[in-house]
Amino acid sequence: MSENLSDNYTAINSDNNVTEGSNNTASTSAGNNVTDGSNNTANASEGNNVTEGSNNTANASADNNIADSSNNTASAGNDIADSSNNTASTSTAGVNTESETSNNTPIKKEPKYKFETVDIIMLPVVFILAFLCTKYYNLNTGVATLGLGATVYIVLYVISVLVYAKLKAVKLNSESIILSILMILLAISFTVFYNYSLSIFMQIAMNFMLIYLPVTVFNKLIKSETSALILYDYINALVFIPIHNATAFWICMFSKRGKSASNTKTKYFLHIFFGLLIGTPFIMIVLFLLSSADATFKNIFDNLFNLDISVPKNIGTLIWSLPMATYLYALIYGSSIEDNSKSFNIDKFNKTMDNAASIPRLSLYTVNAVICCFYILFIGIQVIYFIDILGGSLPADFTYSEYARRGFFELLAVALINIVFIAVAKVLSVKNENNKYMHIHILLNSILTLLLISVAFAKMYLYISTYGLTTLRIIPSVFMIFLCFVFAFIIIGEFKKSFPVTKLSFYAGNILFVLLCLANIDAVVAGYNLNAYMNGNLPYYDIYDLRESDMAAMPVIYKAWKNSSDKELKDKLYFCAEGIMGYYSFDTDEPISYNYAGNKAFEIKKHMNLN
Repeated sequence: MSENLSDNYTAINSDNNVTEGSNNTASTSAGNNVTDGSNNTANASEGNNVTEGSNNTANASADNNIADSSNNTASAGNDIADSSNNTASTSTAGVNTESETSNNTPIKKEPKYKFETVDIIMLPVVFILAFLCTKYYNLNTGVATLGLGATVYIVLYVISVLVYAKLKAVKLNSESIILSILMILLAISFTVFYNYSLSIFMQIAMNFMLIYLPVTVFNKLIKSETSALILYDYINALVFIPIHNATAFWICMFSKRGKSASNTKTKYFLHIFFGLLIGTPFIMIVLFLLSSADATFKNIFDNLFNLDISVPKNIGTLIWSLPMATYLYALIYGSSIEDNSKSFNIDKFNKTMDNAASIPRLSLYTVNAVICCFYILFIGIQVIYFIDILGGSLPADFTYSEYARRGFFELLAVALINIVFIAVAKVLSVKNENNKYMHIHILLNSILTLLLISVAFAKMYLYISTYGLTTLRIIPSVFMIFLCFVFAFIIIGEFKKSFPVTKLSFYAGNILFVLLCLANIDAVVAGYNLNAYMNGNLPYYDIYDLRESDMAAMPVIYKAWKNSSDKELKDKLYFCAEGIMGYYSFDTDEPISYNYAGNKAFEIKKHMNLN
C-alpha cells in the first residue's frame, strides 16, 4: 500500500475512501468509508461505516496501514502510537464499540398505565359504588326509588373521589369543594324530601355533576376552571376519558407486580377482592337457601341487616355492576392521569374561532338596535298597565289570569334569545373592529333584558296572589332569578375582562337549584294555598286541586284536617288526602327506597284511616 504524508492531514488508501479536514485523523480497515470533521478521529472495524464527532476515540482493526502527521495518532495491527489530542486503538476482532452510545440506545416504551397502591385500593371501592349505582341510581330510577340508597351512593362517590385525590397528593381547589357540597346537599334532598315535581331536573343536574366532579377535582378542565368550554369539558369527562382508559379496571386487577413486601400485600388484597367478586353470587345463593330453611335466620337478615337476598335480582345487579365499575374506574382513574394539553389545543381552538368570526359588527349593531327599540316600547306599555293595576283596575277585556299567563313564558324565551345573541356577538363577530360599540350594545341588551325579567316577575306575582301557587309557577320564577344573575354577570364582565361569567353563572344556577330542592316546594305550595284559602285570600282557588299534590303535601293536609272543626272542610281534606295516597297505591306499605317524607305520608295514611 502507498502512503502520503502532509502536515495535519492523514490519508489512508488500499481500497478505502477517506475525506479529511484539518487536524483530523481518519482510520479505517479495508472496505470502509469514513467521514471526519475537525478534531475528530473516525475509526471503523471491517465492514462498517462510521461517522464520528469531535474528541472521539476510534478503533481500527489489524492489517491496516495508517499514515501519521503532527498532532495525530494511529495504530497498525497491535502497535499504538500516541501524539497530542488524539488516541486510536485497535481491535483484532474487527468489531468496534464506542464508549459513548447514549444517543443510540433504544428508548424503552413506557407502559400505558402506572398503577399505585391507591389505584389498587380503589378497585373494590369503585365496584361497591357501581353496585349501589346499579341498584339505587340507574337509568330506570324514578322518584319512587330516589331515596336513601341514592343518597348513600352519591355521598360515598363524592367522598371516594375526594379521598382518592388527597392520596394522590392533589390539592383540592375551591371549585371542587363547592361542587362536592352541592352534590351532597342535593343527595340529602333525595332522602329527606319527596320532590316529585323536581325529580327529572334533580336527576339531570346530579348526572351532570357526577360526571363533572372528577375532572374538577383533578384539575383537568381545559382552562383549569369552569369556563365557556364547559360543554367540551363535560363531553371529555363523559366520553373521551372513559374510552381512553376503558381497560384500566381490568388491567389494574390482573397486572403483574414485583415481590416487594408492599406489592405482596397488594397482591393478597387483590386476590381477596377477586375472590369476593367471583364468589358473591354463590354466597347469595347460600344465604337464600339458608333463609328458606329457617325463619329465624331469615329474620336476622331482614330486620338486623335489612338485606335484600333476592338471588335473581341481586345476581343481575352484580352482573350489571361490572360494566358500571369499568366505566366509573375509567372516569375516576383516567381523570387523575389524563393530560388535556394533548387532547385539546387551546391555541388552535382560538385560531379556529377567530377564523369563524366573520359577521360584520355593523350588522349586529343594526339588529340589536331594532330589537332594543321594541323592548323599550314593550316596557313602556307594561308600565301603563301596572299604573292601572295599582289604581285598582285592569285594561278592558283583560283578567289577571290572561294578563299574567300571556307573556310570562314568552319573556322567558326572549331572555334566552338575548343570551344567544350576546354569545354570537362575542364569538362570531369580526374581532379586528372597534370594541367600544360592542360593549355599548351588549350593556344595552342586558339592561333591557333585566327590565323585561322584572315585568315577568310582576306578572307572576299578580297571578300567584290571585290563583295561588303551583310548582309550574315557582320553577320558572327561580329560573328567571338565575337569568338575573347571568345578565348581571354579563354586565360586570363588560367592565372587567377577566371576570368569570360562565363559571359564576354555572355555580349560581346550581346553588339556586339545590336550594329549591331543599325548600320542599311541593309542601310549600300546598301549605301556602291551603292557608290562603282558609283565610279567604284566594277567591279563585279550588281546594280539590290539592289532590294533584304529591306525598310531600300530606303533613300539611293532615295538620289542617286534625285542627279543623269544620266538618265540610275536614271531608274535603280527607278526600284530597285519599286521592294523593291512592295515586301511590302501586307502592307497598313503605316507599321502595327509604324516604323520610314518603315514610311520613304512609304513617299519616294510617292515622287518617285512608283507603
